[in-house]
Amino acid sequence: MQRLAYSSAVILGLTLALTGAAWGAKPRLGRPAPDFSLVGLNGPNSEEKISPSSFRGKVVLLDFWASWCLPCRRLMPLVMEMKDQHPDLVVLAVSIDEDRNKALSFLRDVVPELKSAYDPKQKTAQAYGVNELMPVCFLIDKAGRLRFRHDGYTAEDMAAVEREANLLLAEPGKSVHK
Repeated sequence: MQRLAYSSAVILGLTLALTGAAWGAKPRLGRPAPDFSLVGLNGPNSEEKISPSSFRGKVVLLDFWASWCLPCRRLMPLVMEMKDQHPDLVVLAVSIDEDRNKALSFLRDVVPELKSAYDPKQKTAQAYGVNELMPVCFLIDKAGRLRFRHDGYTAEDMAAVEREANLLLAEPGKSVHK
């Protein structure tokens, strides 16, 4: 009986790993960024749809955050400071909060000007392989490819994130996808 349960668990684990369906399966760097269309968090009744593909031709810092994430609260002002220093950088923040009001409250308190989207079912987070180590950010190049990833990044990591953003901003802007 134990052998059957063990065999079933191994087969299920391999199936999930091979199909990429497992929570936290990371997309490969250098490949196109998974696209999504999420409702914006620019007010309680916002219907604006936010999608990374609409920023093709620009460098995008995609940040996954949550209102309960204390490091997120400390990092968001630093991310916006970097955005202010690099106006060509698009910062797109995706909240994985289940409660939209908590996400809106966080934005009002911490970074009201941040372009943010709402992923309450965390499907976009799953597509990007985001796990419980928050916050997570990605840098997407002008061609729409994932180039850099930072899991559980901190204020000390911001210098590396900014260096990578500068590298991508300096690259010629040719899009491989339409």
